[in-house]
Amino acid sequence: MASHRGPLCQLDGYISLTTCDDVGARNTHVSDRKVVGDVTRITRATTYLVGNPWKNWLFLRLDTDQPGLYGLGEGTLNAFGRTVETAIHELAPRYQGMDPFQVETIVQRMTRDL
Repeated sequence: MASHRGPLCQLDGYISLTTCDDVGARNTHVSDRKVVGDVTRITRATTYLVGNPWKNWLFLRLDTDQPGLYGLGEGTLNAFGRTVETAIHELAPRYQGMDPFQVETIVQRMTRDL
């Protein structure tokens, strides 16, 4: 995980894993990667079901074929943590190999195929 040089940046109620100075650079990186043939692919999903007496949280790490590039997400659905975790792994063939930056395409495929 990258080291942080300053306080975490809060945008629209969400806390970013980058500093406020890094946000512009991150957006630039996304647009820079639009070079022909430079496509990032999802390679693996790892889930972490974390619980306490009153609620379980499900965290997801999506790894890509680009060294050091991965995504983190949260998929808690009240008491259905194991159900969501199972769905993530059973649906893996549908999203592995896809470009993680093509969020709408992934959502459309999931909606269409399910």
